[in-house]
Parts: sequence; structure tokens; C-alpha cells
Amino acid sequence: RFISLLEQPTPYDRPFILTGDQGQQITAFFYNAPLAEGISFGHFLRSADQLYERLLAIKEEESPALIQTATDGEIYGHHEPFGDMALAALAKKVETNGEFVLTNYAAYLADHPATERVLLHPGEDRRGTSWSCYHGVSRWYKDCGCHTGGDPKWNQKWRTPLRDGFEALADEIDTIYAQEVKRLLPTVDPTTLLHRFAPVASELETMQEFLAPYSSDEAVQSELASLLLGQLYKHYSFTSCGWFFNDIAGIEPRQNITYALMAISYYQKYASEELLMSLFATLAKAKANRLEDGTGETIAVEELHELSGEAEAAFFFALQHQLPLHKHKELHYGYFSLIECQEVAGVLTLEIENTLSLDRYQATVSEERRVRDLISYRLKIGSKEPIILEQEDIPLRMRDELFQYLEKGFCSMEIKQIAEVVGSIHAYRGLTRNLPYLPMGTLHQELIGATLTALNSLANFARFEKWRTKAPLFDELISFYLRYARLSDRDLLIPILEIFIDRAAQRIAKEGIDEEVLRCVEAFIVLTRSHALAVELRTLQEVLYPYLSGKKTWQGDLELLTALALDLNFAPSLLDAKLVALVQEQRGVL
Repeated sequence: RFISLLEQPTPYDRPFILTGDQGQQITAFFYNAPLAEGISFGHFLRSADQLYERLLAIKEEESPALIQTATDGEIYGHHEPFGDMALAALAKKVETNGEFVLTNYAAYLADHPATERVLLHPGEDRRGTSWSCYHGVSRWYKDCGCHTGGDPKWNQKWRTPLRDGFEALADEIDTIYAQEVKRLLPTVDPTTLLHRFAPVASELETMQEFLAPYSSDEAVQSELASLLLGQLYKHYSFTSCGWFFNDIAGIEPRQNITYALMAISYYQKYASEELLMSLFATLAKAKANRLEDGTGETIAVEELHELSGEAEAAFFFALQHQLPLHKHKELHYGYFSLIECQEVAGVLTLEIENTLSLDRYQATVSEERRVRDLISYRLKIGSKEPIILEQEDIPLRMRDELFQYLEKGFCSMEIKQIAEVVGSIHAYRGLTRNLPYLPMGTLHQELIGATLTALNSLANFARFEKWRTKAPLFDELISFYLRYARLSDRDLLIPILEIFIDRAAQRIAKEGIDEEVLRCVEAFIVLTRSHALAVELRTLQEVLYPYLSGKKTWQGDLELLTALALDLNFAPSLLDAKLVALVQEQRGVL
């Protein structure tokens, strides 16, 4: 039988057969809308117990054969903090309590094949429908009236030329891509190559690893990398939120325009026509709602004046070279790596590589002029015209990287110096004991600052193999800071301690589990909890989960691993019951 989905509510407890215009069929499920709304906007993920009770209520009130829903992935952690943990707890509760059975669509269909057919609403212009636009999918290509934010009098007529410009560019890029891949790899299907590129786009595989089976010629590899990256940025330019909001001058459409410009930068050399001017002509019709914000074309011109990736990376490495902290020099900035760096007569010569496109760049950087602390720089990339950069031209993201570099280099006390700080702390505590006041002069401030520096040094550089000998230093420093630092400054402590946890997680991810690292981390967690400090442990949880779930094996002390897993709040049901009992008995739990 046929059913129209104009009826309310949409049946969510069974599958339906959909037949397309050309006669092909698929089976579809339609989600429970109230449940989806509650998860997405009603904070159902704040309590796995309450969400479970909601499922029980649906089961009792509606008696469905199947309960299923659909939500955005970003709900689980981004919009709802710890939502992913609530979902995991819900899954465990379902598995344990026996009121429900978890399944997937393929398994369910194997036992309950669809027997009913459904007709979908065609949507405006027969383009389909969406959950966030009453008109269909108009929100992503025309002024339909749906928007978020902005002045009520604003319009979204800019959406049509923005999409027209990107679609015309995409057609050109797709044609060029197919032609050039066939030229470089005659026996390889261009579409198959693009689909196989997904792990590189997801940063699960390097560009070189991906291209090695196709060609050993570096020039061919570089061209293929450029063609694939152009496709990647082409797809990025269609990111949904670029049309979703109220005005083309917003950050989302601007970012999509930047992606389109990136795609052009990789493809223009292959094009018979000027891709940039063609895009500009269309974007000029996309007018912002405020006159001063211009059009899509003026926004694109503004973005073109931003530093290129290679120029920004060269500028970063040059500024870093000027800082007196060469011991901790960073060799990576975003996708760029520093290959070589030499300074002769005040001119810095750099060779950098884009690890995605595999392109290498020669750059020179020198001071143009200096007025006290204000310095301008002359930057030249290859044969391009040199550009003059002022210190105010340093992007915020680069400043953040340099601040972290400064902090790591500055906070690098030797163990002897840290011990001296702890000795001074002991003396200070003794002298201030029973005093009716604390001396809040420079000595107090210097000790607080030295304590943070010492903790930062231990967190960044203490060797795991020798950490237990440093644990008393950690304890003394944390105790002093919590006792004597201003309440408003106590939040500075947590990010420093989390550096240590993240270092341990990176070590395990790179080299596998090491017994000494486990002992070190467990002692560190116990120490921080003894001071009632809530340190973020997610990075450590993620690298240890494969070992606890059986996806990876470790031949070391399983009792130690179990103890750490309990400290990391893993459910005892995930672990060996005998080991859990033994650890709990040792801790006096039983």
C-alpha cells in the first residue's frame, strides 16, 4: 500500500520503499522527530538515565516495533558537552537492562523487510525537502525568507549568485580534473582516484603515502596532489552553513569564498580561461545587506590580499628564528614543514614544504626597518614580488603559536632550579606560619610566578621514566599554588597539568603502552584528585580504549592497566571482572 508522508506524525517504527523517477528503489526509515528535537535542543544528553526513561515512555505509550531517530553529529560534545559520553552510557544501559536490543538498519531489514511504499513531498522546484527550511532546500540557493540572525529587513538574494558562481567553477574544475588525471595516469579512473583520496582528506594518511602506489615521479606526484587538493577545496566551498545564515558578509560565506579561491589557485594553470575573473563576475551580483560590506567580489578580493599559506608559514619560521629559544624550535606550522633555515648577513633563507601539495618553496626574510620595538619585514617567496609585513600583520593564529613557543621555551627550569623553588616555598611557609597577614609584596608574586614556571617545566619536559622521583615536587608546587595564589588565578593551573596528560597520550599513541608510563599516569591522576583538581582525561581515555576493548593487545601488567582504567572512569563491565575485584580489594573498596 502507499502512504503519504504529509500525515502527522511521520511513522518512525518501520521501513518504507521509495521509488525514484527512473524506477530505482531504496528502503528508507523516518526518524522520531520529538526524540530528535529533545536530543538536539532539549538537553536530553545531560543525563543518560533520563534519556533511557524517555525511551521507556515511548515504548509504553506508543508500542513501536522500532525506536530510532536522527541528529547532527556535532550535538555529541560540541553543542552538548559530554554528549558522546552520555550516548555511550545509554548504550551500556540498554545492553545491561534488557528492555531494548540495539540493532542497525541492515540487521533490522534482514528480519523485517519493507512492505509499504511511500511518496515523498517533492519540495519547492522538485528539489526535495529539508528539516531547516520550510520551503524545501531553497535556503541553500535562493531568498526564501528563512535565515538566522540579522536585521528583519535584510534579504538573502545573494544566495543565488553565490551558488551559481560556485557551481560554474565546480563544472570547470571537474572537467580539468578528469582530463589532467587521464594525462598523468592513463590507466586510472579519475573518479575512483578521488574517492580513494578520502583518508588523506580526513588526515588518516599522508599525501605521499597515498600517491606512492600511483607514481614514483616527484613531478607527477606534485601535480596529482594539486589536482586532488583543488577538488578538496572545491567541495569545501559548498559547506552548508555558507548559505544558511543572514548575510554574505558573515564568516561562513566568507570562508566558502576563501575555499573557492584556494581551489582556483590549484587549477588556474590548467584552465584555458581565467577562472578567477569568471567567478568574480558572478560574485559581483551577490550584494551584502550593508553597503559598506560590498559584494561577494569585494569579499573575495579582501581574502586574496590575506597572506598565502606559504608566506604565512615562512613568516612564522622567521619570527621564531628571532626568538632566543632555539632549543625548542618548532619545525611545523599547519601543513607546512621547515626543511632548511640559514642566516647570512641578516638575511634569513628558508626552504619550506607544503606536506599536502608536496610543493617546496624558497623564501627570504629580512628586516626592512626598525623603530625601537616596531619592526617591518621584507618577505620574498620564490620569484614573486616581495611584500612588506608589519608586526600588526601577524595573524592571530600565528601569535598564539608563537606565544606557546615562548611559554615552552621560557618555562624550562632545570631540576636543580625547581628544587630550589620548592626549598624557597618551604622557607616561605615556615616564615608565614601563624602570621596575621601574608606579605603580598614582590617576594610573594615572584614565588607564585616561579611555581607556575616550575610546574610548566615539569609538565612539558619531565621524563616519564623518572617521573616518580619528581612526584613530590609536583605535590609541593601544586599545594603551594592552591594555598597562596589568588582565587582568580587558580584556573591557570589546570591547562598546565593537562599538558602532562596529553604528552602521555601522545606517547602511547605513537609508541604503544609502556608500563612505566602507566604507573606514572596513574600516580599523576591520584595526585591531582587529592588536590580536588578536575583534569581533562579524554585524550588518554581515547588512546587506551582500543586496549581495553580488545582491538589492541598488550602483554604487560593487566592489573595495572585495569587500575588505570578505573581511574579514567571506564565502566567496570568493560574490564575483566576478576582484575576489577582484585584492584578494588587492594584499594579497600571491598
